[in-house]
Amino acid sequence: MPSVTGSLLLIPLFFLVFGLSATVDVRAAWRERERYKRGVVCGLCCQFVLLPFIGFCVVKAFDLGELVGVTLLVVTSSPGGSYSNFWCSILNADLALSVAMTAASTVLSVAFLPLNLLVWVNLAYSRGATADLRWEGLFAGIAVVILAVGSGLLASYALEDGAKAPRAARARNAFNTLGQVSGLALMAASALVSSRDEPIWDKKPSFYVACATPFALGLLLSLAAAKVARLEGPERCAVAVECAYQNPGIATTVALNMFEGDRASRAVGVPLYYGIVEAFGIGVFLLIAWKRGMTHAPADAPLLAVLRKNWQEINKQEAAARDVEVPPPASPDAGVEAAAAVDDVAVDDVAVEPAAPLVAAPDEGPEAQDACAVA
Repeated sequence: MPSVTGSLLLIPLFFLVFGLSATVDVRAAWRERERYKRGVVCGLCCQFVLLPFIGFCVVKAFDLGELVGVTLLVVTSSPGGSYSNFWCSILNADLALSVAMTAASTVLSVAFLPLNLLVWVNLAYSRGATADLRWEGLFAGIAVVILAVGSGLLASYALEDGAKAPRAARARNAFNTLGQVSGLALMAASALVSSRDEPIWDKKPSFYVACATPFALGLLLSLAAAKVARLEGPERCAVAVECAYQNPGIATTVALNMFEGDRASRAVGVPLYYGIVEAFGIGVFLLIAWKRGMTHAPADAPLLAVLRKNWQEINKQEAAARDVEVPPPASPDAGVEAAAAVDDVAVDDVAVEPAAPLVAAPDEGPEAQDACAVA
């Protein structure tokens, strides 16, 4: 049976995933599927294929035990979260693509999270090495994720009524806040449990290197994959952030339900440390990308302006202004050239009717003849 602490943390886990799923505008995501298709496909392949494979390679390369190794595989198999949207927004990666990938990964995590764990855990460890794991704890966490994703998407779909658009926007903001607060609660719980028996700052050096390696490799390899997919700089940054950023709250709850006692406190150190690494690493990565001209913000803009302004919207407005055709100013010699063109017209081309003769007909009377005489 799952531990009491792990069972209690299934509640904030549900609200975390429910809140993130309820922020997905289902109809809008479907309408925009063609616009972001290539970037979304690239990002999903990196998140659900590349990163779990990297996690497996790290587990084998560092010969991690099942306690740390299985938890790390849960981290690398989990979907992302809306904090990736926050980073893309504040540091001017492609926010629209980031939101689209978050929505798609949230939906697809229902299938890919259990599938990746089934594949990579069995390949990484023999059946005997994982025999003492409480698999019901893993399945409980997965079941909560599936239930939360489904109910969150249904709640979002129920809000999608044109007449209720303002209310829907407020509701989605409230759901997003609920998810963020729940995520922070899970991180705080993992910090408390981890520091109780084996604090995060008292690990072996190999632990820190092994847990940070999937983030670093995922970031760099997904950036290269986005370049191969011929995505623009801001889109590449969004794909890299979405791939490397994982939701540590899911792994925290799963670890507390799969292990007990001091083993649980050691296991939750993995998502806690990964969360610290990704928060710091993504910020540094996007700052470097900004200086290399890979984001929407100009590389020479002041840092405060980069953080404060919505450069993606600014660039859209400037592009729209450039697309408006403005007629060129008239040349000063235009009048002279027009006059010369008129002079070049042949006189013979102008039809001139002959003047009527000033001779009165014989039957027009004496008044008409006198008028002609005067003329």
